[in-house]
Amino acid sequence: MKYERVRSKKIYEEVADSLKGAIEKGDLKPGDRLESVEKLAERFAVGRSAIREALSALRATGLVDIRHGEGTFVRSYESIDLKIPYSSLLLVNPKEIKELLEVRKILEVGSVQALRSSGRKRIYNN
Repeated sequence: MKYERVRSKKIYEEVADSLKGAIEKGDLKPGDRLESVEKLAERFAVGRSAIREALSALRATGLVDIRHGEGTFVRSYESIDLKIPYSSLLLVNPKEIKELLEVRKILEVGSVQALRSSGRKRIYNN
């Protein structure tokens, strides 16, 4: 039997999951302003850096909007439309990272060759 590696969740992931759950349940609605980082840190009994990381992760998924000087607000969303951060996808399997980099290289080389053959050489002479 082949076992998969067990990965423990980080504190900020727990906080992000909790906030995401509150948004999905409707406890936090689109347009609602979240409490300050300090208040959230106090409520979750974690450090402010964990809250900031959680909010950044939620922003990456499109669930919240962080407005400097104003606060963090819940965005409207459809549960199907939630974005998954690329970093989460890449952590799944190291082989997939290698394959993704190979595809990227193929696309970049192909794009450069297409530009060169189209006569847009000015781009490379600057």
